[in-house]
Amino acid sequence: MHTRKSKARVLLALCCLAFSFVAAGCGFTESGKNQLVINTFGDFGYRELYARYQQSHPRLKIVERVVSFDDHHKNLQAHLLGGSGTGDIEAVEGGYMAQFKAMADKFVDFRDYGADPHQWLPWKAQQATSADGKLIGLGTDVGGLAMCYRRDLFAQAGLPTDRDEVAALWPDWRSYIATGKRFKANAPKDVAWFDSGSNVFNAIIGQATVGYTDSDNKVVVASNPAVKQAFDLAVEAVRAGESAKLTTFSQQWNAGFQQGSFATVACPAWMTDTIKQNAPQTSGKWDIATIPGGSGNWGVPFDRTEKEQASEGSR
Repeated sequence: MHTRKSKARVLLALCCLAFSFVAAGCGFTESGKNQLVINTFGDFGYRELYARYQQSHPRLKIVERVVSFDDHHKNLQAHLLGGSGTGDIEAVEGGYMAQFKAMADKFVDFRDYGADPHQWLPWKAQQATSADGKLIGLGTDVGGLAMCYRRDLFAQAGLPTDRDEVAALWPDWRSYIATGKRFKANAPKDVAWFDSGSNVFNAIIGQATVGYTDSDNKVVVASNPAVKQAFDLAVEAVRAGESAKLTTFSQQWNAGFQQGSFATVACPAWMTDTIKQNAPQTSGKWDIATIPGGSGNWGVPFDRTEKEQASEGSR
């Protein structure tokens, strides 16, 4: 609970910072209010923050547009290349930052609006800093990794439910896959070991010293052995029949939490709120253990598009 409350305070501070200098460039609703469009993927849990900000800024209307994870990033790429269609603020998953940093000229530099990169951990600020020093995104969290699991489903499959005992099951990812095979042997009908192969892959990448790009922002996907290792492990687990085969942030994925379709999910800090928002009826059934490999990070920054800044003078 302490983590969730701390995260909420950080998110409120970041959202207020972004909104305060974006609002002047918003569109207008029929009622004459400024309109701020925020494009995200999945449920970021910001509705309360939107309501609180609109209450203190009555001339502002916030419109959140939510689409699936893959479609969101594809749409952002297409809209930036086409020169129209972006929101005022766009959420970007950390793994996509190298792609969009190459298009830094299409985003504003948050430093011009008072943002201080030193407000964030150095690596987090660097994640959203272009080669020429432009800060194109504000980190919403650092996404420390753990593993969330359903204690009731573990018990039904004959696995331990105590956090420390559960963590001892998977000191590494091969042990996690092996435990998944044990789970499957006695699991409730139609319950998978984990939600999505892509989430396993992303969690393993989140533990690598170097992921998709190196410290010079050079794309190293094809040559980085950490990427191949993450891919091979995720594929191995999927082929073993351990995945629910859900697309992350899709409606089917959301429903998977509600229906108990999987027993574990790679759990960066923000995922706890996703579970809470999507499946409140499962409260008390989830617990958190150490991630295979011990630690890692899977976070997400926010970006604001240059197109919206450029249009301010005509609005």
